[in-house]
Amino acid sequence: DLPCQVDKSLLENNLKVEWRRADSETLVHLYEDGKSQAVKQHKDYHKRAHFLNKKVKDGNFSLRLKKLRAGDEGVYTCKVYKDQDCVHTANTELKL
Repeated sequence: DLPCQVDKSLLENNLKVEWRRADSETLVHLYEDGKSQAVKQHKDYHKRAHFLNKKVKDGNFSLRLKKLRAGDEGVYTCKVYKDQDCVHTANTELKL
């Protein structure tokens, strides 16, 4: 799992969470309007990148990547936005 934890005080309707590849800005996963937006994620991550849904209510936006491939190695960035302002950034390196 790629970790991303925010303070519970930030959990409101205007929250947006983006997971991207740091090297290419590829959108790995998007949470917006209170739910995951699978249609907006890059096709390479479709049905492979998921939040641990039961933990979202606790501010845990850690990402689970399934069926890992060699090309998945690299740095991933989690950015949390509240009302268009970035309030949290976390970088995690994935090594296989």
